Amino acid sequence: MIIDQNKAEDWIKEIIGTFGETIYTNDILNHLYDDLRKSSTYVDFFINIVFRLFKDHGLIIVDSGDAGFRKIGSPFMETIIRNNSKLGEKVLCGQLTLKELGYGQPIEMNEHNAHLFLIHDGERILLERFKTQFVGKNKECHFEHTALLELNHNQPELFSNNVATRPLMQEYVFPTLAFISGPGEIAYWAALKKAFHLFGFKVPPVIPRLMISILDRKTEKYVKELGLDIAKVVNSGCQNEREDWLKKQQPFPIEQMTEETITQILNAHRPFKELAIQVDPHLKDLAEKNAELIQSQIYYLKQKMEKSIRFQHKVELDKFDHINHFIKPLNAPQERIWNIFYYINLYGYQIIDEMLDLNYQWNNQHKVITI
Repeated sequence: MIIDQNKAEDWIKEIIGTFGETIYTNDILNHLYDDLRKSSTYVDFFINIVFRLFKDHGLIIVDSGDAGFRKIGSPFMETIIRNNSKLGEKVLCGQLTLKELGYGQPIEMNEHNAHLFLIHDGERILLERFKTQFVGKNKECHFEHTALLELNHNQPELFSNNVATRPLMQEYVFPTLAFISGPGEIAYWAALKKAFHLFGFKVPPVIPRLMISILDRKTEKYVKELGLDIAKVVNSGCQNEREDWLKKQQPFPIEQMTEETITQILNAHRPFKELAIQVDPHLKDLAEKNAELIQSQIYYLKQKMEKSIRFQHKVELDKFDHINHFIKPLNAPQERIWNIFYYINLYGYQIIDEMLDLNYQWNNQHKVITI
């Protein structure tokens, strides 16, 4: 996809603007604008950004959509097409095994899935297999087995892999020492063992990637002040601890008094409601609505009291909220929500090198980096 330079520049400015201005902000903007000007597509822009972040670390990026790369993989794509029925059986078998073991279905289960995509009329179409026919998922195109093989031979750039065949193509093209993976990928790689063996490959060691949370000084200070366990905060946030702490600060039995008051009011109101129904049976709904309105007023007062207590303890509660916001934002891992440029804006590009220079243990434990 061709990138719109003007819109992308406005987008960059808007995002970086939300971080607040520091001594590094102008450098970040200038570098991103420079990377943008050198890019014609979103892929180019991504590559230029990543090369800048890791310019001194020997990182190689492969564009799987590159026509030359697709040509290299064309012989194996032919093998996938020729053995597509058996491939489907192996993937489906692996899926069923995981499901029986209680691990769910990491890949969409469909016995007709050809596990291939084809560019047709400018659209990337998922192919399904019916005997010797390959058909677009929404019937956009139809190919006989031999016609698809011929198309791959003449225009390999039209073909691409799905989640099941991408690891196989990776194994064909690259000498893979180990595959370093995120949690989601590990789940579906477990279903592919028999598919690897079908093509004479061994499954490479699948290594969970490093999981990292950054702990700045302010957040670390609040964690210590509140006596929180950083491991628990990283795993599940501190919302429960926040509510527990707040309950301990309340000398007033608000919850108990609310329930007792509601019970007393309903008991007192019941004869009144029954009298209204005796006067006119059509007043039943109104009488019940009247009781609900009285209850709602009690709960409204309860909420106002609780809000007042929360305001009295706002300083401490804000500390809990700050920790949640930075370590477990939106109840998700920090790395999925906070952009790395937020931290680069605070500490400069050198934070990347400093993080890479740390001595990590590959022990499948979440790492916390204090800065």
